Amino acid sequence: MWVYGWFGILEGLIVCKKNMIKINNKKVLIVNILVVTLLVVVFMTSFVDLSFAKGDVKLHNPINTSDIPTLIGKVINWFLGIAGSLALVMFIVGGVMWMTAGGSKEQVGKGTHILAWASLGLLLIFSSYAILNFVFLAFK
Repeated sequence: MWVYGWFGILEGLIVCKKNMIKINNKKVLIVNILVVTLLVVVFMTSFVDLSFAKGDVKLHNPINTSDIPTLIGKVINWFLGIAGSLALVMFIVGGVMWMTAGGSKEQVGKGTHILAWASLGLLLIFSSYAILNFVFLAFK
């Protein structure tokens, strides 16, 4: 059965016709994927050496905090950083669109529209950072 799990997907489950992939039997495909996944997990865990687990086991904390408010603050700062990066990308897209408009009023309008909304988004990001910083300092 494991041979069928490995090679069943390759032999006849997927039929290619004119750049279109059609799956013949979805149950068989799901069973094959589960069998292959189980075999990979069993194969990978057979190489794990658990001899280090004797005695006390210490886990490294990658977050470097055990305090919930600090963790929430880090997550919020991460999201605000991502939003700021997206605002920068939108500034670049709007500026390039405006500069390459070539006199087209429609393209200039799209570029200025993108720049205006990116500015509003950046204002929202800065104000939310200020408000959250104030709230976290107030409850500290």
